[in-house]
Amino acid sequence: MKLLVVHGSFSNLGDAAILESVVRRLTNIMPEAEIHILYRPNMLNFIWTLPHVYKKRAYSLDAVMTNP
Repeated sequence: MKLLVVHGSFSNLGDAAILESVVRRLTNIMPEAEIHILYRPNMLNFIWTLPHVYKKRAYSLDAVMTNP
């Protein structure tokens, strides 16, 4: 199973902590799942060291719709 985590965390430590908590829980509940997380520059977090967690480049819907 593949999951995409869309979040609002930039450099706010509270948001980053919540994101880390969510990802840790998902990896505990579904250890076989691939968890893709929208990555933003300067986003430092422990989650990138977890197994089956991947960075996904952030995108805009406008870019996706104009480049099918």
